Amino acid sequence: MEPLGAADRATDTRTIVVYDRKSGDVVHVHRFVSVGPGPIPSDAELEHHALALAVEGLRRSAGDLDALRVPTTDLVPVAEQRVDAKTKQLVVVRQLSLASFLGGGEALPGASRKAERT
Repeated sequence: MEPLGAADRATDTRTIVVYDRKSGDVVHVHRFVSVGPGPIPSDAELEHHALALAVEGLRRSAGDLDALRVPTTDLVPVAEQRVDAKTKQLVVVRQLSLASFLGGGEALPGASRKAERT
């Protein structure tokens, strides 16, 4: 058996966030990577699968949660994000400091979604 070449590896990558319908809080992020030839599931199928995983893993009611495909680039490291219920968009609530992300500290004052260059 020959090893997979670069062209045979990831052919499609999609990110699904599962969120609380009332608060918009993101409770689960799932990234799907299709490898090699074969059928690629629809967004609806991927959302359904991510939602089922979250319901089982978090022991939450499916009626309390919803799923949304988002561009992977919309996920902001070291930030609190929610899904806006009206627009169905992932939004940054606040940018966190690295210390806050690791369990202590507060949000950076005046922090924005764009990273500052140092």
